[in-house]
Amino acid sequence: MQDPSVKARIEMLEDGGGFVDKGLLEIAKECGFEKILYDPGVQPFGQGAGSSFRLLYAVKSLYGLPTGVGAHNVPSSWAYLKKRDPGIRRICDISANAIGIVMGANSLFIGPIESAKYAAPVVAMADILTADSINDFGIEHAEKHPYLLA
Repeated sequence: MQDPSVKARIEMLEDGGGFVDKGLLEIAKECGFEKILYDPGVQPFGQGAGSSFRLLYAVKSLYGLPTGVGAHNVPSSWAYLKKRDPGIRRICDISANAIGIVMGANSLFIGPIESAKYAAPVVAMADILTADSINDFGIEHAEKHPYLLA
């Protein structure tokens, strides 16, 4: 990706960003997509990782779309971790999923799959904490939200 900034990625959605003639959202509608889940495509540290997560809020705010993220791709591409104990790498993979929820993801692409049983309670905890943080706004939680486990 030449420019991983939020601005450049929004331009891709709206008008093609100079790569295609139309915005990707318009193209999706023309192709018949009715339900869109936006995944920013997570970049490694130093190449737009932060922008990938910021896009979750931006896309929700601008277009009202639900968002998903493969947050575990950040630690899995981190060269520093590749030289560390596998247990440390696993903890970072699992923790990245919680960051995805806190940054606004509606859906997660959890990986590696072997970590899913460990990631699920961490993600539930992050979701509960996030839900609890907005209680004073009067926002109701879904019937099956992890918030009810608290």
